[in-house]
Amino acid sequence: MHRKTILLADDDIGLRAGLETLLTLTGYEVIEASDGMKALELYRIYRPDVLVCDMKMPIMNGDMVFKVLKADPNVRSLNFILMSGAADATAVAMSAGIPVTNILQKPFFVENLLRLIEDVLNQAGQA
Repeated sequence: MHRKTILLADDDIGLRAGLETLLTLTGYEVIEASDGMKALELYRIYRPDVLVCDMKMPIMNGDMVFKVLKADPNVRSLNFILMSGAADATAVAMSAGIPVTNILQKPFFVENLLRLIEDVLNQAGQA
């Protein structure tokens, strides 16, 4: 069984570093992106099992990353989690077609992120 790969996209380097350490210690392989455009590029190269993406980032926001990947005919399955500290995150995510169950409101407990990753993988039959 191969290690599941998580693409972690967030412009907050401290949050990214902390989550990268946690996810690696939990057994995931982690790839990092600091903006939405880099997330798209890395997604297309590595095809991660889950994309954990911040809502507000430089160059391209997380909801737009989701829309672009969802419209890409080469992306067959998209396991996407949106992180956000914005009050309107649910409305923005829903307008982009992101399932409400895949939104993680910042600040969050790391246990909630780990549980959501497992839930997303289980829904996709990849756990």
